[in-house]
Amino acid sequence: MTPRTPTTLLSPSLHDVTDLLRSLTHSTYAVDLETTSLDAWSPDTYVTSIGIAGPEGCYAVLLVNGVSPMVWHAILRWLDTVKLTAFNVAFDGRVLHAQAGHWHRWIMCSLLAFRYLANEGWEGQRWSLETLEERVLGWDMGHKSRLDELLDVHGLDKSSMSKLATLEPAEFAHYNAWDAEAAWQAYQYFGQLAQSQWSSWGSTFVEQHQRELMTLCRLLSESNLNGIRINRRKLDQYLSSLAQQIQSAYQTLIAHPDVAPWASKRLDDAIKARADVEPPKFTKAGTITKRWSKWNEQVKTSVSTEEVINFGSPKQLHDLLYVHLGNPVKVRTKKGNPATDKDALFHMGEVGRLLRSYNDVCKRYTYAQSLEAVSDPVTGVFHPDFKSCGAVSGRLSGGKDES
Repeated sequence: MTPRTPTTLLSPSLHDVTDLLRSLTHSTYAVDLETTSLDAWSPDTYVTSIGIAGPEGCYAVLLVNGVSPMVWHAILRWLDTVKLTAFNVAFDGRVLHAQAGHWHRWIMCSLLAFRYLANEGWEGQRWSLETLEERVLGWDMGHKSRLDELLDVHGLDKSSMSKLATLEPAEFAHYNAWDAEAAWQAYQYFGQLAQSQWSSWGSTFVEQHQRELMTLCRLLSESNLNGIRINRRKLDQYLSSLAQQIQSAYQTLIAHPDVAPWASKRLDDAIKARADVEPPKFTKAGTITKRWSKWNEQVKTSVSTEEVINFGSPKQLHDLLYVHLGNPVKVRTKKGNPATDKDALFHMGEVGRLLRSYNDVCKRYTYAQSLEAVSDPVTGVFHPDFKSCGAVSGRLSGGKDES
């Protein structure tokens, strides 16, 4: 397959867009949105360009540089009259949901189809739009190289790509139209593949995709746009409780008879190392140097156990588990080194069990603390970015704020 030559409207009037939309007479179209932000829920996020592709061709309509808001309103009304597909419905659907105030008639997400129809995969396998265009649709990726060049010229990265709508409108519009074109070709390809290769199962897949996966995308969109309200008082209580559990688990480890001698030696070594690095005491003028004064204060200050013993350090765990305790190596890292992760700790007896418990409560504390950081300090609301196919297993996964 090859992408069709796009038709672009760079400074469209309402009449221009109305004529275009009237010429699109089929029931299903692919769309691709370029926006000022990935936060669809934010009132500061707006659409800078929309790509549309269908049987008639592929198009892009720029919505910046003084284009009347009536143009976008006309497009929104037209979108209500057709069925839609996109490469990433979780994003494009969410943006349109925020802009129009309702969920549209989405029938396929190319990304979800790509993931679910792929084989079991291999390490490093990718399901990006670029991968789809190159490896599935067989496109020449020259247009992506051109985009990267323009970003470099203007000192931009992908997160600020929408600025090209003003700086390089023609190139930006072509890029947007071709993304919609890729979504359209993928819609045709995956639909035909499911029907031709798996007969009745293919029909079941298409129906299940529309009924269940598109519903999932809608529910995730609603959770993102509406937000989730966090009870800050209960969260603070939970964090306080976890902090106490962490301290208790830490002290239990330190006091364990198999760990205590190792911890004591590391503490003694740290105190000795601090004392052994004494800097010059006097300047040429005979006054005491600032470095020596600072060192002297540090030596006077006792070294705390928490300052020296870090059970989250793979290096220290290796020293404790394999050097001090002499455990046999049952699990190795990808580089072949003795592992200290949770799988390895299952073979480390009582100390391994205590370390797993300690790691578990530390992880829960980190997760809870991230909720505090991403939720609004006044309302307690945060807008989750759950992904419908972010994990290879197919389970839901979180964005950067839900990691």
